[in-house]
Amino acid sequence: MLVLESLKQCLLDESSKKLNDLVRVLTSHKYHLQTKGKEIGDIYKQVAQQKSREAYEAAYKYLAGDLNLAPHDYDLIAFALSEPITELSGLKVVSDGKKLNELLSRYSKEIDRGEFWELTCLGVLQSYFQISDVDNALDVLREFLSKKFKRIYDSCDFKPVWMEALNKNQQLLSKDPCAIYAIEWLNGNDDRVSQIKSDIKIPENSWFWKELVFSCVKETTKLNDFSFKESIPKLLAFLRQHPAEIDDGLKFTLERYRNCSDVIVNNELKDFAVEQWHSPRLRVAAGSKWRHIDDSTWKMVLGWVNEANLRLFFQILKQRGIADKDRLDFWLKYINQVSWTKLVLGGETDSYLKRNKGLADLYEKEKASFSRLLSKGDLDAFIMQIQNYLIVEFSTEGGCYIYKEGSNSFDPDADFLDPSTNKGGLRERRKTSRSPDIIHAPGWQSRATDKLMSLMILPDEEILPKKAIRAPTVAATTQDTTTIQFEDACRQASILAKKFGIKTEDLKYKKGNYWFYLDRDIGPLALQIKQLGFQYRPGKGWWI
Repeated sequence: MLVLESLKQCLLDESSKKLNDLVRVLTSHKYHLQTKGKEIGDIYKQVAQQKSREAYEAAYKYLAGDLNLAPHDYDLIAFALSEPITELSGLKVVSDGKKLNELLSRYSKEIDRGEFWELTCLGVLQSYFQISDVDNALDVLREFLSKKFKRIYDSCDFKPVWMEALNKNQQLLSKDPCAIYAIEWLNGNDDRVSQIKSDIKIPENSWFWKELVFSCVKETTKLNDFSFKESIPKLLAFLRQHPAEIDDGLKFTLERYRNCSDVIVNNELKDFAVEQWHSPRLRVAAGSKWRHIDDSTWKMVLGWVNEANLRLFFQILKQRGIADKDRLDFWLKYINQVSWTKLVLGGETDSYLKRNKGLADLYEKEKASFSRLLSKGDLDAFIMQIQNYLIVEFSTEGGCYIYKEGSNSFDPDADFLDPSTNKGGLRERRKTSRSPDIIHAPGWQSRATDKLMSLMILPDEEILPKKAIRAPTVAATTQDTTTIQFEDACRQASILAKKFGIKTEDLKYKKGNYWFYLDRDIGPLALQIKQLGFQYRPGKGWWI
């Protein structure tokens, strides 16, 4: 016991012997150290915590060029390698390459002479995990530790917990430090990572956790589509444990999902994305994290949210005793073209929604997708945008109104909307059209399809994918192939022109172009023409 007290006093009393004297103390009491290992380990931790101020001062003097540093000051600096020194405008030892290399060279010589204090190694290790913005320094410390750790380990009679942990996990000092842990995690075993965190005291803001999350996501995204989708709940739970890495992890997960052969909505992934980044509708807002993913991935999630809102609208009606599955099925045929949705709830539905725990939680997450409908408490509306048209679908009565964007006087983003036919009302169009654009009388689906088609809005399944041109035979010349492609494109365009009443003109007979007179470059029909190889000329139409 006296040995331990003497050791502790030596460690904590700055006026006592220099730290290098501890080597002799440790060596002369080998037996006692082995039998009192836990108590000595606690002393190690206590010393590391109480040396922070002294380490800061030593690092300051070292960077300032103080030539009067004591030998133990160099040991203390190891605990403050990545600490910004306020008096030197935030300079760090790790950001001064020359000073860092000089210090590590000094440590290397002490190791080779057998004079290196193992607590100094702990300081370097802690600094290694604390580096956040000096990549080159991270490599320098990694190389130093990977080359010298075995020598340090072998020379120590007493090996504290952190040292044993590092010895068993020397891949932490490699250029791919987390790969093995990611594979273990994917196979359902994260015990070793938890143990490392406890034994080595890796801080929560360490680069290690970012690297671990990235490695886990990377390993997950290597899986086939089925296995990847099966792993999503586990991956999202893992991200929740590391909130600082959620944004990058979610980005990689969404982009991998977008590359699946089937991107049908994954509700858990959708809900997690909305919870973390809010509605994808808010992509244009300042600071929106939806800006950091590509357009196709964003549109995928936007489609999920739009579909969820559409289903929610009709689900609420059903629960209130107003079932209308036909309308839900009809609009789902166009859901991939919906770029924006809004649920406009009357008083009765709004109260019902807030009384229902599950729906109330959804309301809180998706407030931007809801507005209140003034007047008539039992009336609700659903607004969606397809291409440059706003479509207002009412619940029990009122039909469906279609406004070309800009022709509406109501503000679809308003918190409160008026269902009347007055200016600013959702049914204002009735004053000029005399009736809704779509009336839900028997057989309405066919009439609604024709109405939308007249606006160049087609069901999702009718938007043709890019046509694959068959490879020519070996005997075919380049000219033959070009002619085949040209004639095929003209034939397809002619079919579309007859279907939608578009004028065409074939000027090939006088060495001119084939014209498809659709004077717009957006929408499903324009997309089909573009995919056939036509080019758009503003003010006239498409030519090939």
